[in-house]
Amino acid sequence: MVEDNPNQKELEKMAVFCSKYNHIFLYGYDYTERMIAKYMKMASLTIDGYVSDNIESVNDELQIITFDKLKSDYKKSKVGIIVSSGKDEDVLQIKKYGFKHIFVVDEWNRRTIPYKMTPRSKENFWVEVNLADHCNLNCQSCDHFSPIAEPTFLDFDQYVKDLKRLSDLTDNKIGLIKLQGGEPLLNTKLIDFIRITREIFPNAFICVFTAGLLLKKWGNDDNNNLWKAVKDYEIEIRWTHYPIPLKFDEIRKTVESYGIEWWETPPPFEKGARVWFFSEIGALQYKGEKHSVKHPFWTNGGVAPFRWISCYQFNESIVLRDGRIYTCPMIPYVHFFNDYFKCNLEVKEEDSIDIYKVESYEEIAEFCTRRVPFCSYCAVHHRYSRPWKQSEHTIEEWTENPPFFGDSINPILSVTGHELMLLKIGLTSLRDNGIKETWIRTKRVLLKKY
Repeated sequence: MVEDNPNQKELEKMAVFCSKYNHIFLYGYDYTERMIAKYMKMASLTIDGYVSDNIESVNDELQIITFDKLKSDYKKSKVGIIVSSGKDEDVLQIKKYGFKHIFVVDEWNRRTIPYKMTPRSKENFWVEVNLADHCNLNCQSCDHFSPIAEPTFLDFDQYVKDLKRLSDLTDNKIGLIKLQGGEPLLNTKLIDFIRITREIFPNAFICVFTAGLLLKKWGNDDNNNLWKAVKDYEIEIRWTHYPIPLKFDEIRKTVESYGIEWWETPPPFEKGARVWFFSEIGALQYKGEKHSVKHPFWTNGGVAPFRWISCYQFNESIVLRDGRIYTCPMIPYVHFFNDYFKCNLEVKEEDSIDIYKVESYEEIAEFCTRRVPFCSYCAVHHRYSRPWKQSEHTIEEWTENPPFFGDSINPILSVTGHELMLLKIGLTSLRDNGIKETWIRTKRVLLKKY
């Protein structure tokens, strides 16, 4: 969910702080500090260990030292200390020991970083499956690449095999299974997918995401009736409201004639037969104009490692596809983008985990908290929403040009007199060469009129 993602600006501040000092320590050793340390290691940020006078010996790959030892072994000017407790007295305590370089994690990231880094319990594990990769709606910037996908349906036998394996690993306790796409109602075996999902996971919350264009057709099929399946197998239909002409009231009457609940506000998060008619997936209380989110790629990679954790799909939109688990939907479906635009965004073995090679569910849950190599393509800090419209099938819907200096949080910039010294590219003496106005843009710096 959007409200559970760490703030990018605060992550940048912490990354800058870590870059300034040779040694970085977290104050304390509670769960919050351990999860922040886990994030920092994956984000390639400096982290030496924990400092506290109240910690007994524990088993951790990072060192845990007292303030006296920190003072004796390290030069104070080279040490930065991160405080995540939110307590002013902790900052005063650190200063009392003579350490002045302190970064205080803000309240939002203090909550959201541990949330994203914590492995999900079986009961809180959500997995999504594309029954059809293509779609009949053609939305701009679709993060499943459905407008440019070749017509592709999920292999039923492979799906059954994968579900049974997940059932074994989770003791049949998985929290949520999302049947989606593309447009899942394009799959003529939709009812079979619903039936087998319920048979293998009798207690799971199961929902089908749809744009609704085919609901009337499926509701009028006596031999393959969707509404009967929704009622019999206790399925939730999540119908996203797009600005397209549909006979909503007519479909609603049909739904209610089967004794199925109709919701236009978030319903209970539990097994049950219902239809939820809503506007935005990422903002569940929102009602109004439908939006699309652009998820820009940098096709050559290079996005800073510390950014990935604020991706709203990370450890949320977990995908099952052909025996493998992916941490987000863009990875298993990027081959459609590559094929259509003749690109080569590489998907590596480490970008997913094989459910047949793991020995326990815990391995999967831990994998889903990790940054994978593919994250270097995703400019999560440049995502934005815009009013929904149909795709024009241009590469710009899914990409942007990265800044000239790359994803640098510390551009080397120095200006003296006539001379603009930009050491990274070696521009000097701009005015002496007759350049009266120059704009040079870095990640966060814009210099005007030299």
